[in-house]
Amino acid sequence: MRSATARISSASRSWRRALLEEAEAFAHRVAAFPRVGVKWTKHGLHRALDSDFASATRSDEEAELACFRSPDTRERLSEFVDRKRP
Repeated sequence: MRSATARISSASRSWRRALLEEAEAFAHRVAAFPRVGVKWTKHGLHRALDSDFASATRSDEEAELACFRSPDTRERLSEFVDRKRP
């Protein structure tokens, strides 16, 4: 019979491995998104920590405009629209 310490150590390694696998899968999903959108999302999250509503709204507007001007975003929107057409 294994000791409690051995069982805890084994469970800890298993939990860490699962967490790392999930983090890597999430990172791959984020890497597949348009870079401009990821950049502005990160910027918005950091800025939200110390901004008021008016500043956050202006920042959101800047981010949306930058994303819609991005060639990558335009391409993906076009692909989305094309898939939805009968």
